[in-house]
Amino acid sequence: MPIMPDTKSPHESNRAFYDRISEAYDLIADANERAARLVGIRELALKPGETVLEVGFGTGNEILDLAAAAGPEGKVHGIDISPGMLAVAQRKIAKARPAAAVELRVADARELPYGDESFDAVYSSFTLELFPPEEIELPLREIARILRPGGRFGNVSMAKVKPGQHASTLEEIYIWMHRNFPHIVDCRPIDAPARLAEAGFEIAKCIDLEIWTMPVSAILAVKPAGWTSSSSGKLRSESDAHLHIQPGTFHARGENVVCGLHGGGYPGFHGSTDAGYPGADHPVPE
Repeated sequence: MPIMPDTKSPHESNRAFYDRISEAYDLIADANERAARLVGIRELALKPGETVLEVGFGTGNEILDLAAAAGPEGKVHGIDISPGMLAVAQRKIAKARPAAAVELRVADARELPYGDESFDAVYSSFTLELFPPEEIELPLREIARILRPGGRFGNVSMAKVKPGQHASTLEEIYIWMHRNFPHIVDCRPIDAPARLAEAGFEIAKCIDLEIWTMPVSAILAVKPAGWTSSSSGKLRSESDAHLHIQPGTFHARGENVVCGLHGGGYPGFHGSTDAGYPGADHPVPE
């Protein structure tokens, strides 16, 4: 019998894949990704009373972090393509009973079901790299559309190896797996700072991270007051920190580490710290 080609779109394949692994996702991936996600949450520096959206909320761990930061006067919304992930996240929300109002739904990031300029902040992690390269601009433009002028976008993504640096063996294997078995390894490294700038965002900060020797970037971007759908952004600052994440620990090196952790923001943190951004005195809830 001939093998029939997979005719599903990348969007449909992603939905089916995450539905299948939703109940086990925290064990499969989140244990290694959690520290990087928290850097993105930290940089977003959500304030009490703000309205925030998470694009690709997964099993809901960061929804709870955002709800704790937004407080009883804040509102937290989330979208994900996977009904399975939604079910897992809703159970966590029901158990935790956060003070902030939380509303989750299944939706497509390429067509966000929200009005223009309706959010103070948007957060996303390990989601942009799931889109085909030619489609990444679509969710970015939607995120910019729903953000208020001056609104912040915190993004964490797998990053490309920088010019002059060499990919680790694991990175090379990962890229090969994605190229040959995209139904198993669904995401791939992207140049997130460049893509955000192309979409019209101003890049306020870009922090280099590593998970198992594979580069990751945590970005804080801002929607400029004069943004339009044809806007072009400008990268304002380069990464001034280099951090390493290993299971159970969070290591930092560099002359000026900007995480503002005060030596106690994350379990297992090692290295010098510097309160280099707004909100550094407000640690992410454990």
